[in-house]
Order: sequence, then C-alpha cells, then structure tokens
Amino acid sequence: MHDHIDKFQSKLRQYFNEMILGSAFVQLGRYVEHPEGIDIEVKLATDKTSEPTPLADLIHHAGGVGAGVTEFFQVRAIAAWNDLLTDLFGSFVHAHLNGQKTFSSLKKRSATIDFSSQEPIVVQLHRSIVRDYSFAPYDKRLSIIKELCESSPSVVKDLKFVGKHVDIRNSLQHHGGVVTEEILKGLGSSKIELLDDQGEVIYSKLSDRIRLYIPELNLLKSALFRITINWREALNADI
Repeated sequence: MHDHIDKFQSKLRQYFNEMILGSAFVQLGRYVEHPEGIDIEVKLATDKTSEPTPLADLIHHAGGVGAGVTEFFQVRAIAAWNDLLTDLFGSFVHAHLNGQKTFSSLKKRSATIDFSSQEPIVVQLHRSIVRDYSFAPYDKRLSIIKELCESSPSVVKDLKFVGKHVDIRNSLQHHGGVVTEEILKGLGSSKIELLDDQGEVIYSKLSDRIRLYIPELNLLKSALFRITINWREALNADI
C-alpha cells in the first residue's frame, strides 16, 4: 500500500517540476531581445525538416503554449490519482483473496471466470474485480477507497477540491475545456472558483473556457499530498 502512495507522490513532484520548467521556458522566450533574427526548424521525419520560421512569428503563441503546459500537468496529475485509486483497490482485493486480511468494505462484487483457462481462479477473480471497479463512476470508486483507507474528516475539503479537478479534467478531454453543468452540479454552485496567475480568485460560469494557472495547480498538488499522507498513516505497510 505504502509503495503505491510513495510512487504517486513521486510522480506528482515530477509532473509539477516539469510544469514549472515548461512555464519558465515560455517566459524566457518572451524575453529574447531580437527574436526576428532567430529561425526555428524542427525535424519532421528522418529525411524532412520544417521550413525555417522566425521566432518573432511564434512568440505570440506563448499564451497558448503556457496554457497547454498547465493543462498537461493537471491531466497527468488526475490520471495518476485515478491510477492510485485503482492500485489501492487492487491491493485490498489481493489481501482479501489471499487471506491476509478481511475487508468487508469491499462488499458484493461481480467477476467473470473462464473455467477453460489454465490461469488460477484467484488471479482471474482479482483481475475481473479490479477491472470492474476501474470502470465505475468516480464518486463510487472514491467512496470505497475512503472507507478502506479510513479517510480522516480533516481531508474532506481536499477531496472535494480534487473532485472539482476530476470534473475539470473530464471537460478538458471531452468538452473542449469549458465549464459544464456537471462541474457546477458537483460544486453545488452557478460558478467555479479558480486562482489566476497572480493567485487571485476568479470565477467562471457555464460555458466559459477554463483557464488553469500555477497557483491553482499548486493547491491541487498540496491537496493530493495531504490526502495521501493521511491515507498512508492509516494503512498497513505490509498489505
């Protein structure tokens, strides 16, 4: 259990540092004194290179690149979070099936078994149960892990904050990165609160484009660390 959390936290640190570096590169590009004298070429294939493009023609895209850097961190962080939930669930199921410890919180589960397979039944059970869990709605998956990890009331607000970002990630991937009814419903509000690049609160309403900045994502990173630290303290390292 601890290994899963440690790996998640390591990924989160790495992703955050890469975002900072990417944002720094974007800022540095804006400070080039004579961009019109610099041409950019990129390799397109083993025998093909792009036409030279003046840096001056590219700099005005810096805002979009900066947004891409922060969105990339957010998507990766939430993907890693979802993977962590599945990994933890899988460890609980493994411990239960192998008699290490009984977890009644796993409740009733469905599984598909192939009796014509030479693969051990326990292995098939584990894979099928975990796969079924991984396709369940986020709220249901989180609820199970909260109970299994004896989640403390001290991280309730953090979990709600992370839930906001789970919905944001879904919007970035499936709805063009705009504020959706699903996001607002989850928040119980007519607007979404975020931090801008100066750390000031900004509000976006239905159909507004979501803009993510480092101060907001620093809050996300901190929330994820507090949650996983809390869970790690409650979990048995041997499972």
